Amino acid sequence: MNLRLGEHTFYGKYRIVYPGNAIDSGEVKGKVFNDTLMGDYRYKQYGWKENKIRPFILLQKGDSLIQGTGMELLYLGVFYFAPESISFDSPRFVFYPEN
Repeated sequence: MNLRLGEHTFYGKYRIVYPGNAIDSGEVKGKVFNDTLMGDYRYKQYGWKENKIRPFILLQKGDSLIQGTGMELLYLGVFYFAPESISFDSPRFVFYPEN
C-alpha cells in the first residue's frame, strides 16, 4: 500500500496479491477521524471487467496501520461498515512504514 495522509483526508494505491498471482488493485481514499481512517477501496478484481467499491477502514497504532473489518451493508448503492460491527481485533492486514 502506498498512502498519503493529510490532516483530514487520505488517499493512495492499494494492491492485494493472492496465491496463484491473482491481484486486486486500485485506490483508497477517505477521511481521517482522530486515529481512524475511514473511506473506500475502488479496485479492479482479478478476472472481473467492472470496478468494485468496498468500505475500507484503518486504525493508526504507533507506526502501524491496522486494517479493520466489519459487517458490510448497502444503502442507495453505497457499501459501508455497520458502525457497531467494526473491529480491529483480527485484522486482515497490518501495515508498517518502509525504512
